[in-house]
Amino acid sequence: MRLDRTVRMLAHFAQFDDIVVHCARKTEAAFWPQLFECVGGAARLFMRCLNNGRLRTAAQSLLILQTMEPPEVAAKCVVQLLARASRAKSVGLCTEVLRFVRATSVSDKEMHALYVRLK
Repeated sequence: MRLDRTVRMLAHFAQFDDIVVHCARKTEAAFWPQLFECVGGAARLFMRCLNNGRLRTAAQSLLILQTMEPPEVAAKCVVQLLARASRAKSVGLCTEVLRFVRATSVSDKEMHALYVRLK
């Protein structure tokens, strides 16, 4: 399969995670399962971004996570990203993530639960 070969080639570049997230966001969501099967899963990619300090790329993958992963996994990732961005004193990124959460949350109760987890 060509996608596998392309992913293996791209994996040699330091910007691999950035490339995957940016390409996924430009691709129809129906194709995401095939792409993320090749790269090891959306949550794994998110964690790699987080662990490598690529907080912006991690934030850009939140929509993908929300679509592909169970709600509990996506919520846990949001909390981890907010905590990391807060420690990095990245107010702008925290604001963007909270705006995303607010736009995609069902209720104020969920926002409160997220706040409690951050404490």
